[in-house]
Amino acid sequence: MTTTIDLDTIRAHVERGAAVMDAQRPGWAELIDKDTFNIGDCAACVLGQSYENDTAYDEGFDNPFEAGAFELFGDAYGFDNNAPVLIEHGFSAPAGAEEVFAALDDEWLRVINERRTVR
Repeated sequence: MTTTIDLDTIRAHVERGAAVMDAQRPGWAELIDKDTFNIGDCAACVLGQSYENDTAYDEGFDNPFEAGAFELFGDAYGFDNNAPVLIEHGFSAPAGAEEVFAALDDEWLRVINERRTVR
């Protein structure tokens, strides 16, 4: 079964996620290595790269994605990489919607570039 999400929804999700990052992790966009960025990789996504050197990651989480997701969303995350709260903020896609990751990558990179040019 293929699940698709339209581009307007992807944009809304990513903007929502970026707003949370702006509020909770100012300067996050500067931490992202755009050459290795991959929203589908827990170490190379927005949360993975933003929380890579975080003390929470060092204190028991399996990867920086988990540390970031738990810090931002707590129990709503529930250690489920496809949790609705992550999808609604552009940090993940529904199970079975791997094709959505490419669109999420493109939109996150657009937002990262936008954040880097507004200083």
